[in-house]
Amino acid sequence: MAGFSPEDCNRLDFEILAEGGVALYFQHEILGEDIAWFALERYEVIQFDEEALDSIEGIHFEARLKLGFPENYEPTFESLRESMSEMDVPATGGVALVLPGIERVVVDDPAGMRGLLEVISGLSHEFLMTGQRFLALLQSNDAEIGLGQFGAREVVWNPRERMPWTRGL
Repeated sequence: MAGFSPEDCNRLDFEILAEGGVALYFQHEILGEDIAWFALERYEVIQFDEEALDSIEGIHFEARLKLGFPENYEPTFESLRESMSEMDVPATGGVALVLPGIERVVVDDPAGMRGLLEVISGLSHEFLMTGQRFLALLQSNDAEIGLGQFGAREVVWNPRERMPWTRGL
């Protein structure tokens, strides 16, 4: 897929990729609408099971299952990066990972979450350099959650929930 054109600057994927390839969501309805948009744009949407995302180990387990990593996959960020870098990202559309309920991991293991975000953001950038689109949509049930900076960028709320009043604050 070719890079974005100037006419694409209002596309949802452009906005998320311009901010580092990771977007944060609070409202399930908005996340659902955006997932539908990605599906219409021929993205492969890979949704992790919220119940399994109670720890970094749970995220590794889900990644192995949902992304088809080999049986000998080791639950480390190095292995995650290596395995994800070998993913087949479609030439048309891209890949959108959906990780719901991430607030538990953020509270229990902020360093682990930072490591995960570093991997995803770095790979998002690398894939984009070759015209492939790879991004992640993180959902939190905490409207005030902050993930700080990673990859020299701060994780920001998705375009429709950036203003606090859109999250009921």
